Amino acid sequence: MLILLLLILTTVSWLADVPRSIALGTTAIFLMVTAASLLNPIIKVSLHTGFSIFVASVLLLMQPLIAFLAFGLALAVAWSRVVLQRHTVREVVLGGTLGGIIAAAFIASLRVSQ
Repeated sequence: MLILLLLILTTVSWLADVPRSIALGTTAIFLMVTAASLLNPIIKVSLHTGFSIFVASVLLLMQPLIAFLAFGLALAVAWSRVVLQRHTVREVVLGGTLGGIIAAAFIASLRVSQ
């Protein structure tokens, strides 16, 4: 159901008169959640970690100092997911990697569209 809602949101953002960065952002989130859902039968990806790495990476474009702090918070999120036994270290690393890959693609898309 979440993937369907994100697909609708992504489609509406591309069809509506919104800034391209918003449409690219909704696409990035849709892709991250979809990838995690596809991987879920094999390994439970930490989306908390993925989203926090994504946000910290995107903040590098706007506010490098805040991005530095956000990466610290992302590490705290990753640590907490393991300590609370919601994820293994491997699942947290995979989530962070997925978030980093999606962020890199998002940033590259922003630069191409400018």
